[in-house]
Amino acid sequence: MSDLTITQQNKVSTSQALKTLDEICSDELVKAKVGALLLAYHQRWSRQDFTVLEIEQVATSDLFNPETRARSRTFQMAGKKDILLDEANKLWLMDHKTCSEDI
Repeated sequence: MSDLTITQQNKVSTSQALKTLDEICSDELVKAKVGALLLAYHQRWSRQDFTVLEIEQVATSDLFNPETRARSRTFQMAGKKDILLDEANKLWLMDHKTCSEDI
């Protein structure tokens, strides 16, 4: 199975993405839906001037007791950053969501 990855230049051509989709999926309805999502995503974000720094990286932070303000010696908060990007020397976290409903 092929992976669709973002290059160092933060660009993946639409035709490359659709070709990859063709290789990994045989259901025409699913391909049409995913293709439409890819095209809309590309239309929305392809002209943005930012640099992707990280994709799907784990982020951790200390956890504090709200009453005592003491740091937990046992637990940490953790999660995944969808995308960390740099736009004009400012760091932004971008969170992507899709829906589980039929489209």
